[in-house]
Amino acid sequence: MSIKGTTKEWYVGKNKSTLFSWSGKRLDLEYDDINEITYFFANKTSVGNVTFIKKTDEKILFDFRYKSNDAVLRAINLIEENNPNVLFQKVESVKNTEHSQSNTKLCKFCKTEIPRKATICPNCKKSQNQGCIIVFLFIILFLIFFAVFSTLFAKNKTIPKKNNEIIYQNTVNASSETTAYEEETNTFNVGDLFESEKLNISYLDNGDYSSDNMFIEPASGNKFIYIDLSIQNTGDTDLSIGSTSFTCYADDTKCSQSVVTADDQMDIIATVSPKKYLKGKIYFEVPKDSQNIEVEFETSFWTQEKIYFIVK
Repeated sequence: MSIKGTTKEWYVGKNKSTLFSWSGKRLDLEYDDINEITYFFANKTSVGNVTFIKKTDEKILFDFRYKSNDAVLRAINLIEENNPNVLFQKVESVKNTEHSQSNTKLCKFCKTEIPRKATICPNCKKSQNQGCIIVFLFIILFLIFFAVFSTLFAKNKTIPKKNNEIIYQNTVNASSETTAYEEETNTFNVGDLFESEKLNISYLDNGDYSSDNMFIEPASGNKFIYIDLSIQNTGDTDLSIGSTSFTCYADDTKCSQSVVTADDQMDIIATVSPKKYLKGKIYFEVPKDSQNIEVEFETSFWTQEKIYFIVK
């Protein structure tokens, strides 16, 4: 069973839990190492929280939204039934704000408690001041786009008026051809191959999946599906990629990715050397009555261009 939180995804098992941050960082929590689990539920205006308190007093926080309340309750019950040595305590949400009045704060990335004056998290080693860097990058990008636009505008002003009609017609034709080409090549079916300078993706297969594990079942009215991919690094440097690079939409609604403990499941995140391959299946949970299912992959961070693997 998996639960999407505000900054992490929680995979729940009988013997341990695993937390994945949106950046792909994995944290395994063995219940034998947990002394206490406190929790409170979300409402429509504020998030809920589950706090794992280790025997070393280290606290790991998982925040979630209102729609995940039922899933969190099922997870708490599952852990409590199979781990009698772990203490469970439902608390009031105001009690969980005590860390804001102490000498600690929460890391912006891994959500563990760190010293309030720390600029780098001692756990995940990430800077707590990356907001300034992001703003600076956005300013640089804006200046670049402004310079390019200004250059194009200056060139257009030098075009003689008598040629405007011909130039406009050529631009419309070129734009139509480009759009038609993109429409033909940004969707892929089983057997198709996507090729680029950095990677190739072979679409091998898709289908429904039934779990043999009674604790790994889709919600009522849902089912598990998979797509089978082979990814080759065609670049000259290491490629960081995995199942979290792909997003599933059923009837234009985003669906959750599932860990089903299958041997052929693709790694959540992996480093692939040049000319090497990463293969495996990616599993998603979708409504049974979905009419259109597609898996999205962003081919460029800068242009946000995307391709789609058609499942149904």
